[in-house]
Amino acid sequence: MTTRRFALLGPFAPYRGGIAHFHDALADGLEARGHSVLRLSFRRQYPALLFPGTSQMEPGSARLGPEAEGPACVLDPLNPLAWRRAAREVRQFGADAMVFPYWMSFFAPMWGRIARSLAPGIPSVALVHNAIGHEPRPGERALARFALSPAAGLVALSDRVRCDAEALGLGSIPLRQVAHPAYRQFGEP
Repeated sequence: MTTRRFALLGPFAPYRGGIAHFHDALADGLEARGHSVLRLSFRRQYPALLFPGTSQMEPGSARLGPEAEGPACVLDPLNPLAWRRAAREVRQFGADAMVFPYWMSFFAPMWGRIARSLAPGIPSVALVHNAIGHEPRPGERALARFALSPAAGLVALSDRVRCDAEALGLGSIPLRQVAHPAYRQFGEP
């Protein structure tokens, strides 16, 4: 088996929510298969003004997966200098590919700029949790196209998301649908 160097950008524990859980599990799975993984997480995911909850962090958890070195916290969706730093760290790591999650248009400028700054030398793969957000927002489709169009490939996690991604008209970008995995940290059903 050929081992690869993957740069995973997105939320990791201690951020809360399914996308952080997914990203932790993906990183752990890649490492378990012998690949090298660079984890770049958020320094700030949402500004307090835009976050409706009380905390963006998982209560009582420093890390949900097996013990490993924690992610570097560099991403900030409102700071273009942080986007440049993230791209620089991906290049310095010598990544074979960069993987990022896409779930809402708020993050589109950041993902689109980072992916463009790495292309064509380092291809990007977008894990599309939502191609179109749950609540309609002005300019959402254009922002999704901006974020996803520089990707070398898209991975959709459901039928609905695949259909929404196809409707964006990204044409030549390969789109693959895979089943959303079950999370292990919640115990047996």
